[in-house]
Amino acid sequence: MEQVLRFSKKLITLAIVAILYGVSLQYSFIPFFISIPILLLAFSIICSRITRETPKELYNYQRSEKFFARGGLRDLARIPVVLLAFLHDVAVWLIWGIYQLFIMFTDTLWAFKKLVYYIFYAILWVLKLLLPFWRIVLNFIFFYCVKWPWWIYRYAFKALPKTFNTNILRLSFGGTFLALLVFQLFYFLELTLEIKGLRIMGAILSVLPISWIFAEIASLRAQKKLKAPYAEIRLQFRNGLETVRGILFFLMFFVVMLLAQAGLNWLGWIPKSGILFLGATININFLINIVLLFLLVLIVLGAVVLPSFRLYNDFRETSAANVLQLLRFIGKRFFQVIGGFVPSAFFAMLSAVPVTLVVIAALFATIRIKDNIIQVKIDKHARQIAVEPGSEYKLIKGIAELKYYKQFPSSIISEIEHRPFLLAELNNSRVKLREKKNELAAAKEYASRKTEFFEKAISDEKLKSIAVNQTRIEDLSDSVSLLKSQFAGTEKKLTSDIDRLNIDIEFAARKYNQLPVVFFLGTFFMVVCLTFVFVFVFGYFGNFFYNSFIFRNDNQPAQWKIFIEKEKTIDHKQPLLSATLNIVLILALTLILFYQDISLLL
Repeated sequence: MEQVLRFSKKLITLAIVAILYGVSLQYSFIPFFISIPILLLAFSIICSRITRETPKELYNYQRSEKFFARGGLRDLARIPVVLLAFLHDVAVWLIWGIYQLFIMFTDTLWAFKKLVYYIFYAILWVLKLLLPFWRIVLNFIFFYCVKWPWWIYRYAFKALPKTFNTNILRLSFGGTFLALLVFQLFYFLELTLEIKGLRIMGAILSVLPISWIFAEIASLRAQKKLKAPYAEIRLQFRNGLETVRGILFFLMFFVVMLLAQAGLNWLGWIPKSGILFLGATININFLINIVLLFLLVLIVLGAVVLPSFRLYNDFRETSAANVLQLLRFIGKRFFQVIGGFVPSAFFAMLSAVPVTLVVIAALFATIRIKDNIIQVKIDKHARQIAVEPGSEYKLIKGIAELKYYKQFPSSIISEIEHRPFLLAELNNSRVKLREKKNELAAAKEYASRKTEFFEKAISDEKLKSIAVNQTRIEDLSDSVSLLKSQFAGTEKKLTSDIDRLNIDIEFAARKYNQLPVVFFLGTFFMVVCLTFVFVFVFGYFGNFFYNSFIFRNDNQPAQWKIFIEKEKTIDHKQPLLSATLNIVLILALTLILFYQDISLLL
């Protein structure tokens, strides 16, 4: 503190001298080379008066006075001695002033050093406060983006060899076939009965046999019976049935709550008093939606987690405590289950590659043989067209039908979706057929009536007692012939149209009636093919979800809590203080950038 005060005094002295120097420059009454020593001398003297420090090298006039007081010849030297002493003191003051300037320079360097030190210290102090938060973030990123994904990838890979176990594949085959068959039946009913939403119901119900697969695979893995005879384990499917019962309970509860919400909303359409019911039930609907969300989590993720969860925990779907325990477990393992789908999907597809190639080869051979047989029939019909001109149209329709069969089963879904249009086309053809038949009947009646009229006129002309008008009779006969000729042409055209419409109706009716059966058989064929593929996929996922379950740390805190506790051991205030400062800093920078962008836009 004294050093700072002394430096301040010297700085004030230098400021005074600088003012004097400025005045001398303003008026220019002292030459430059003279003003510098004078100002330096003034600085030295003023600094001495302010700091109360004097140079120790100044001449001691008191000793000279004592020496000259003795008298004699000593007085002769008084004047030169005093003059030399004065010059000595001037030189000392000048040197002392330069020394003080040098001291001020060193003090300035010292102050600059201290300032830089304190600035760096302040920066390091701030960084020390900000660092724990980012250290936690970096540890968090490294763990959850490097270590954690690698662990998931590792147990996803370890699930691959066990997929090809015979017992697992047999379990997976039955559940996969049932799941695909359930979806196929509801999809078939939706398209044939034209009831929207049945395929969604089928997709939801198909979750039950899939969860049965996962549960039984988990049971086999937990009991270590992968190599046991299948006849020994096939009567022990308790875990799968219990899991299906739990998922089905959640599903039924979900449907009941959904119907209850629909019923409450329907009250809002009651005339006059409906809005009162709607206002009263909106809060109930809100609570119902919250319950529905939790039930949806239990249905979707419960089918994945519950099969293994039941093996290691007491669980009853009617127990609220057990359901809450399951929900807590799902919440704790949510990101692990969701994140595991990325590597597991890859290995699941990889496990199904061999059988998929076999299915594709068999499917290609089957369709190729079918196409060749149909092509032979098409060629046969084409040859018949040349030798049977009368059945030309029917043969052409037969060729078109065979080409439709040739597209089976690739076009079966689009055909069944357009079945209502086929019915409309069939009804339109029937209406046209009736119109053609009525038109033919009307033409026949008209021709018969006109022919009868002309023939009666000819008969009357011949019965006249007066001379017969032969010319009129010939004209009437020509009219009859012309009428018959016209009717024959009209009858031929209408008959041809009727025959074609009958053929169109026959083919369309057969296609319309056979299409549901063909669709069912075609989709069943797809179900069989997909079963051979998905049996490996669901078998793999059953092993993967079991590996995911046993890969846990139930009795340990979460990793992010471990990172925070580690920082608290260094300083218990650091994590919270660091997080707070970083959040404030980030918000401040965000606001600055935001207002800067706004100013640029304006």
